[in-house]
Amino acid sequence: MTDVTIAFGPEAAIIDTLQGNFMRILIETQYKENYGAHDWDGTGECPQYWKFKGGSEIIVKVNGFRFYDDMANRKAEMVVDSLRNKIEYKTNYAEEYIIGWSFVEDDFQTEFEKSQLEYEGKVTFPAKRINYDELLGETA
Repeated sequence: MTDVTIAFGPEAAIIDTLQGNFMRILIETQYKENYGAHDWDGTGECPQYWKFKGGSEIIVKVNGFRFYDDMANRKAEMVVDSLRNKIEYKTNYAEEYIIGWSFVEDDFQTEFEKSQLEYEGKVTFPAKRINYDELLGETA
């Protein structure tokens, strides 16, 4: 995980100039698939045989917040909670849910992105990146 610089007073203004007046939040999810549903004919109760199949990493840019803001953690929790209905889902066949979040720097790359750069020389499958303010403008 990348270290985050926390500053107050004059140092905060310098960081604001360098990083802008926003923060990025890395949201990590877990995806599970119900293998019991593969042969289910839709009648009765669906058999339960869940397998963990990986997950997703979503990087959210949030304008107007800073890492060093006294309320940054609470604001980030509110952002993540407000995105749950756009990220999480559950059916008889599969489910995906948020397992955690953290603050990341502007140039943050996931381990998968770093691996692609190292072995392929380019990132073919980047993590999903969204702008929270633009997402709020969408209709649900």
